[in-house]
Amino acid sequence: MFEGKKSLYILSAVATCLIIGAGVLLGYLQVNQRLSEAPVKVVAEPMPGVDSSTPERKTFIVGTNRVYLPEKVLDYSSVLIPVEKVEYDMLPGDTTYGRRLYRATDGFEIVNMVVLMGADRTSIHKPQYCLEGVGWQIDRSEQVLIPMDKPYPYQLPVTKLTLSGYLVGQNGEKTLRHGIYLYWFVAPDEITAEHKSRMWSVAKHRLLKGEIQRWAYIIYFSTCSPGEENVVFERMKVFIRESLPEYQLVPKAN
Repeated sequence: MFEGKKSLYILSAVATCLIIGAGVLLGYLQVNQRLSEAPVKVVAEPMPGVDSSTPERKTFIVGTNRVYLPEKVLDYSSVLIPVEKVEYDMLPGDTTYGRRLYRATDGFEIVNMVVLMGADRTSIHKPQYCLEGVGWQIDRSEQVLIPMDKPYPYQLPVTKLTLSGYLVGQNGEKTLRHGIYLYWFVAPDEITAEHKSRMWSVAKHRLLKGEIQRWAYIIYFSTCSPGEENVVFERMKVFIRESLPEYQLVPKAN
């Protein structure tokens, strides 16, 4: 009986030491870790925001910096897309954004968005939740590689989501649309299309290098009529090969 109690005391003492040690380590990491360089180009230009929940669609400034996205790519012109207030309120204050709507001369459109985390990694989350929350259904998810030739040849790993959903017109009519949603995550020395791989890399980097690994979540999105998915995907690949090297500053790709 005595030996059993003694073993219990020892185990309790060890567990207490581990809990205290973990707390001290986490506290040290929070205070002493530095933030890595950004893997995308950031410029000192204001990022606009808008509150669509108000009748007057009140505008505001999200931040004094934004991720640089080229204004013109191939035969596409573009406009800035403001950050919605509901998103701004939800994400950490040190999040940096970049987003543009590109339109080709034939009317084809591509949305390019970037979310760059700061010290708080919760700036980036799985996109599936947001897509389903705004009414898109994910019909297919697959991993693809897009061949890049700038700044050197490499294979860009991408998660490709094929979507379907109904767009509601001004008179309430519904139109079935499909969508191609491409995304990946990039750090200063890594690229991955998998959310779990990114999370594991953040933890490993933090413990081994004493640095908060800064990641960017990059998105390209376009909609189309049913049956046009392959054509749209091919156009998106051409656009990515031309636009991405303008702002993704990754010296080493997987």
